[in-house]
Amino acid sequence: MIQAIRNKYRLAKYYYTQIYLISKNGGSLIQPLFFQFPSDVNSKSDLQYNMMIGEALKLGINSDKLDQNFTSLIFPQGATWCNLLYSKEELKSCIIGGPDKLNRSSKAYEFDLHLRDGYIVPLQDSFNVRSTYDLL
Repeated sequence: MIQAIRNKYRLAKYYYTQIYLISKNGGSLIQPLFFQFPSDVNSKSDLQYNMMIGEALKLGINSDKLDQNFTSLIFPQGATWCNLLYSKEELKSCIIGGPDKLNRSSKAYEFDLHLRDGYIVPLQDSFNVRSTYDLL
């Protein structure tokens, strides 16, 4: 749970930027994969486990079953992905090229977050922030 809260605050600048762009241009923050990859047939399957947050981040989550021990992650054609929540052991194998479908071990409280190639996502170390002045 602590790691989930840290990840949430690390991505705060990305969320605010995406919400601003949505207010100007329209759209949605969280969307199914086929909104970004309409020509990929696999992007229309396992919708409850695979979604996009903005245009840059792909979220893979075990969202509907407590007794399920794996999640089917879909990586659409036309993009390369890198896991943002990697451990040091996974650093060498973080690049995934689409199209691909992987079954990852996961519990209901675990998730995978992948960055799409060609995008920059600012991360914030929120635990060193004590006031709004520290965000500058």
